[in-house]
Amino acid sequence: MKFRVLFLVITLLLLAFLRSASSQITKINLDFYINAGLSNSPLLKDYKDQKKALSIDSLLIIAGQSPQVKGIGQFALSPTWKGYGYDEALSNGGIYAAMIGISQSIFNDNILKNQYNGIEIQQKSLENHNGLSKEELKKSIGDQYITYWENYTTYKLTSTEFTLVQEEVKLMKTLVETGVMTERDYIRLQIEMKALEIDLKQQQNQFLQDQYMLNLICGIADTTFFIPEKPEFKMVVSEDFTKLLILNQFHIDSLQINNAITTLQMKYKPGLSWFADAGLNTSPLSTVYQLFGFSFGLNVVIPIYDGNQRAHELNKLNINRETRSAYRNFFENQYSQRKEMIKADIRHKESIILNQKQKIVMLENELNFEKQQLTFGTISITDYILTMRSLNESRKALNSMEAASLRLINALNSIIL
Repeated sequence: MKFRVLFLVITLLLLAFLRSASSQITKINLDFYINAGLSNSPLLKDYKDQKKALSIDSLLIIAGQSPQVKGIGQFALSPTWKGYGYDEALSNGGIYAAMIGISQSIFNDNILKNQYNGIEIQQKSLENHNGLSKEELKKSIGDQYITYWENYTTYKLTSTEFTLVQEEVKLMKTLVETGVMTERDYIRLQIEMKALEIDLKQQQNQFLQDQYMLNLICGIADTTFFIPEKPEFKMVVSEDFTKLLILNQFHIDSLQINNAITTLQMKYKPGLSWFADAGLNTSPLSTVYQLFGFSFGLNVVIPIYDGNQRAHELNKLNINRETRSAYRNFFENQYSQRKEMIKADIRHKESIILNQKQKIVMLENELNFEKQQLTFGTISITDYILTMRSLNESRKALNSMEAASLRLINALNSIIL
């Protein structure tokens, strides 16, 4: 009994605390969580870092095109003893070299252009993936916030019902003492209040867990309780099909395949480079001071036969292109259908919400009427409890239906991905 009284006191204090939330508890909205999630997302930070790395790749191409200078050193001794050892006609008894070499590829502007084009395509792909990831994160945060708001609102509805039953218990005690109601009616109302106490405990734990999960998704290391404001979603589905992020990704994938084909074709074209070196390159050491010199020339590489590797690589790339094309066609065929299905479901939910609100108004009028009849003993406490339950369940159903409608709008907005 003491525990029950203590729980009632705590519940009343909590309700009073929530009612004065504007001055005691910070209200928070969906934008706060979305901004925090976007700011804390390691994936979005990774995309930024990858974009910085691509600028370094451009510098690597420039560096690779510059003349390449390297030092060359060799000291190889081939001794012979009593006729044993390498043939001196071949080994010269040893090789001694210390040179500086320089080389550079020339007439390869098309290759460089294709490499720069490849980096540009990668940048576009990163930007598009970044946009896709942002929208996916926004949708996940939105869905979890709706769940958080829905369960918190359910808790508030139950709290309101609990307060109402408490008032009725006090009234019922007076009616029992005056003989208008029976002790049995009083016990039934107490049982109803006890059931609401249990519901409040469960619902409070649920919406707190929902907030913790929302904080986890957004990377917020805080367990402070915030009152969630009702989320607002506006349908922003793009009517310009060509601007969809996911469709743009198909286009970027196609560009990457074309770039890979061009790279493959460049690989089988003749290559030309110049070279030069200077220093010591000798076999005998006796006249080493006379053997310093230099050389220069051209290197030409002409691919002739590779075992038909190029044809196989082209076949692989063409298969990839056909696969992407199949995915794109499937998406285009499904997009309009998905959009219209969600819109129809939203209209259906809005119609039910309107009917549910009308039902709640009627139940509120009915409950007020029965409350007056209850004081005169002309209605049973069972009928009164049933009406009160029906009103509370209708309010909760309206809350769930509004949450479902918000999820559909959030899903509709997300198909622009």
